[in-house]
Amino acid sequence: MVSWQGRDQAILPDPTRWGRGYGGKLYTQEEIEESRRYIMETLGRGGLPGYERRGSIYRHPGLQIENGRYLLPAGFDADGPGRQGADPLKLEPNNPTSLDVLWRVLPSVRDYYLTWGYPTDQHDRAVHPLAEQMLDAEIPLCTGYGEGWEGGETVVVDTVVTDGEKVLFNTREDHGKTIPSLVGGYTIPADFGFSLPEWRVGLREITAEGLFRAARRIVKNKMGLHLPANAQFEVVWGIRPWSSYHTLNFWTLTYTVRIRLAKGMSRHLVPWYDAFWHPVNDIAEVYQRGLWPDHKRGYEASTW
Repeated sequence: MVSWQGRDQAILPDPTRWGRGYGGKLYTQEEIEESRRYIMETLGRGGLPGYERRGSIYRHPGLQIENGRYLLPAGFDADGPGRQGADPLKLEPNNPTSLDVLWRVLPSVRDYYLTWGYPTDQHDRAVHPLAEQMLDAEIPLCTGYGEGWEGGETVVVDTVVTDGEKVLFNTREDHGKTIPSLVGGYTIPADFGFSLPEWRVGLREITAEGLFRAARRIVKNKMGLHLPANAQFEVVWGIRPWSSYHTLNFWTLTYTVRIRLAKGMSRHLVPWYDAFWHPVNDIAEVYQRGLWPDHKRGYEASTW
């Protein structure tokens, strides 16, 4: 049977490599509380730009859920600044949620969502497949696309590039502090063999080969490294997280891809200034510097 769960399992068959929300797994209570903590800490710092309407949608009398179909009330939409600086031709319109003006996404996009078994709302937008858990937990959430350039599920690739002696990290800013990070980024339609216009009308297929192309592209574009042809790629971890940037209509599916290089290659591949090779036998030092928990889990899965 075609389903998002089945696609997860086809890409990553080993259930020991399924993190939160992957392969049809429900979130554990601990995972829900971790997401709640991220969101509440963000709210405590003033919230995210464009997400000012985050609120108690779970209490709204207009919220209805029945047989995978949602009626979402108006007034909770997010529209992040990352969309405002982008080429409008590359964006899926982030129309307002409404119970009065029932605009719809393209029928072909609706059919894509339904084919893969995603819940949908009154506008035929996809709704996060585990949204009911977050609503039941009474966590303040948003509707709309937020920072997303398109609705539904956006695939992210994190990489663990290693030659067995060292592993590649870059850095990111996190609330005024510079911390280490796995090298990662969003996939694009071309990674999976599609043009943007094709993707926008629902011609989409997520494959391991596409994830590997994305990983190679991301390492080249972000680190300035051209990975050798004999590099070995493997998907080692999958998660469907819920962070402060995610909404009921926009979320990410994150894969960790391990890239094995020949022993000693880290001595010859020099990354750009914000990246560094770190000895694998001293990884605890990277953890102490603030590596995100999800990046830590992805790295650890690469060592199995």
